[in-house]
Amino acid sequence: MYRPRLLTLLLSCLCFLAPSFAAEKLPAAFTVLADSSASLSPEQAAIQLEQKGTRVEGVYNPGFTETVWWVRLHMPAGFTNRWVQIANGHINLIDVFLLNKAQHVSDQFQLGDFYPFHQRKVQHTDFWIPPAGDSIVTILLRIDKRNESLQIPIFYTDADGFQQTIQDQNISRGLFIGWLLLLLVSNLFLAISLKEKIHLAYIAYLLAGGLWLMAQWGIGFQWLWPNTTSFPSIARPFFAGLSFLTALELMVQFFQYGTQQRSTATKWMRVAELMILIQLAYILIYDYKTIPAINKITYLRASSIVWLIAAITALYYLYQMLREKRPFALFFTVAQIILIVFAGINVTFEFGGNDGWQYFFRDNSSAIGLLFESTVLSFGIAQRYNFYKKEKLAAENALVQEKAEAAVKIMQIQEDERQRLARELHDGLGGTLASIKMAANKKIDTAPSQAGEWLNTQLGQAIEELRGIAHNMLPNTLQQAGLKVALDGLIQRWQDGGAYQLYYHNTVTQRFSDLAEVSIYRIVAELLQNMHKHAKAKQVSIQIWTEQHNLILSVEDDGIGMQVPDSTGIGMRNMQYRTNYFGGTMHIDTSAKGTTIIISMPLENIAPK
Repeated sequence: MYRPRLLTLLLSCLCFLAPSFAAEKLPAAFTVLADSSASLSPEQAAIQLEQKGTRVEGVYNPGFTETVWWVRLHMPAGFTNRWVQIANGHINLIDVFLLNKAQHVSDQFQLGDFYPFHQRKVQHTDFWIPPAGDSIVTILLRIDKRNESLQIPIFYTDADGFQQTIQDQNISRGLFIGWLLLLLVSNLFLAISLKEKIHLAYIAYLLAGGLWLMAQWGIGFQWLWPNTTSFPSIARPFFAGLSFLTALELMVQFFQYGTQQRSTATKWMRVAELMILIQLAYILIYDYKTIPAINKITYLRASSIVWLIAAITALYYLYQMLREKRPFALFFTVAQIILIVFAGINVTFEFGGNDGWQYFFRDNSSAIGLLFESTVLSFGIAQRYNFYKKEKLAAENALVQEKAEAAVKIMQIQEDERQRLARELHDGLGGTLASIKMAANKKIDTAPSQAGEWLNTQLGQAIEELRGIAHNMLPNTLQQAGLKVALDGLIQRWQDGGAYQLYYHNTVTQRFSDLAEVSIYRIVAELLQNMHKHAKAKQVSIQIWTEQHNLILSVEDDGIGMQVPDSTGIGMRNMQYRTNYFGGTMHIDTSAKGTTIIISMPLENIAPK
């Protein structure tokens, strides 16, 4: 709610400050000359500048250069009170020569980011030459930034303009950095409270982007690494690469949620990240200032290739996300396009473009692009969180509904079990006892001496039948010794009965939850009963093992196959209910030559509670 207002305020301040730069500074007129041999003396350079130098005004942008450049400033009227601003704090070496009326060097000093920050005449991110006095009529600059991109923006200003320029820069840059800090702090709280990787990735991206801006403006050199002489030259490409690296990771995290599987495009993104990491490691290991020119050029070209491959990989990744219709894929793409446009404006000035207003935009385009992109992304992350929160709530409601349905099914299973127990007691044990009663009365009347022995035998059989029913319902060994021992006993009883030839292999010895062990036991018991009663099998194979975090139960027979009533009966429904309750799957393959049933249950769902 407040972020759009803050953004409007920030842009208003930026629009207000931009004209103030132009109003307080005057573009300097100067002459430039390429010194390919890098051997000219100041006096020789002054003569050649006069004879064949190129006159420019405000900004000279040769782009990538392999030569030393000489610059001769043309003194305006009243130069005594004028300050000279070289508005590029990333020039490696600047030798400043002050020439008097006789064209002799009256004074000289050095500037550049190859020197510690305190070497500068003015402790500011740009290079400043204070008023030189009436005795100085010419200022010569020997500028050395060979094998890199060079821009030479020079302006004149008075003492008030000098103060105003610094003040305006501090305000505009402070607003940009303050906005990034606001985003950083808000996402830090979100990372702590929500514990999602995307906020950590976004924090890393904001930090890298902020350091990139500080390196771009020279603030990092002024405050963070002022005494180094090599890192200032690599700070911009290093933090730009780090920003690119964290942007790739943020992109991956933006589209990853929950237990989604990693796509091929994600794996290519990891490869791109690794390439950038190698590039960043190289630039840190070697002293960039002392690298031979040929190695520096090779490194720059290799870096360009790495960045191009990473950019293509990122575009391919976004394309895949758009194809898969991932939530907010278009939104994220728009945010990246904004940054690419402003970064492209910056890059174009590395190779040419001399207008003053263009230079101002170039000096701030990285910040503006990052500001817009980070703001859009921040909004997108918030919307993404709301979207997945609703999706998670819907999934939780579905889970509650599923559990409620499972509870109803469990109650139905219990009721079915009671009905089956009632049938077994009535049809089996009840009939046996009824027949014993009728026969006992007759035996007592006709052969009282044999009645006792006969009755004892018949009651023993009835007791065994009752014990069998009890074993099928809940054997004591299941609770005492576990599933494997209980199944071993069940299989042994069927083998002793000789109903069919039975092959049995069980490698699972671990314990599961009580409900899971009872369910698995009853599934096996039901399958054995069905194969005897309905399938008319001669051979049965039962195998139980664990594989890839799942418990697998495989049962095969050579019977007549599963008929329609068998596949829809109470027993099959109960097996399906039990399997579904534990998040498992049941696959049935049946034909006239036999039936194969494979049941799989996740181990985490049947583990002891």
